[in-house]
Amino acid sequence: MSDPVSRLDLFVVAATGVSALATTASAIIIGVQSRYTRRAVDAAERGTALSHAMAAEATKMRLDARAPRLSVETTGDVEWSPLEPALADHLPTSPERLYYLPRDRSEPILVRMPIRISNQSSTSVRIDLSKGVVPADWTAGTHKPDEWELPAGCVEDFFVQEVRSVNDWVDSQHHLDSVGPDDPVVGQVRHSDPHDDGVVDSWEIHLVGTPLIHDPDRDGAWKLADRATASSGYPTMAGEVRPMRRDYYLSKVADEKLV
Repeated sequence: MSDPVSRLDLFVVAATGVSALATTASAIIIGVQSRYTRRAVDAAERGTALSHAMAAEATKMRLDARAPRLSVETTGDVEWSPLEPALADHLPTSPERLYYLPRDRSEPILVRMPIRISNQSSTSVRIDLSKGVVPADWTAGTHKPDEWELPAGCVEDFFVQEVRSVNDWVDSQHHLDSVGPDDPVVGQVRHSDPHDDGVVDSWEIHLVGTPLIHDPDRDGAWKLADRATASSGYPTMAGEVRPMRRDYYLSKVADEKLV
């Protein structure tokens, strides 16, 4: 006859084993359920993100179709003295003139690059001009416009320009020799369409380099590079219009961008 205690021990062991198996099975089931739940949540989130992205793209297409068509392009190389026509606050400088440091360190030298802005749409637009962007026929002494009305189908010429001292241009040349182009001249053209839910287009125009070169025959002397021969070895300046940047707004008043 078997020992009652032994049978009880076997029962306890068996019950414990069954309980452990049940616990393990429950853990596995919970783990599988959690995994499928995470997958379902991830799928739902991806679906929501996709829906938002599709809605955003549809809105952008609508705003693109409504926005005026403008273009900004260069029409020539960067130029410096002598300049024609002469600006009222910057008389033409002889290309043979020598600049000595520190004596002439504060002498101003103007550089500029011509650009053209075209309104290819059927409505008149108003564009914003940064400090360095001026109409081609503008002369110093008159008020420089910060805005410009561009009629439908109209093309206007402008300059991106900046005046810096001889000392600043020399510093740019030293930086160019040792590291590379430094502190570009940056002009900006900007247009905001008349709608609160609309677009803002902007173009940056960069000018890099320096118009001055060191005179190897005279210690401490600098002279203007010859633009006609700059490509054959002189340090020179280059300019470009960066690609247009378009920002989309659900509300410009609330500064609510569409991304």
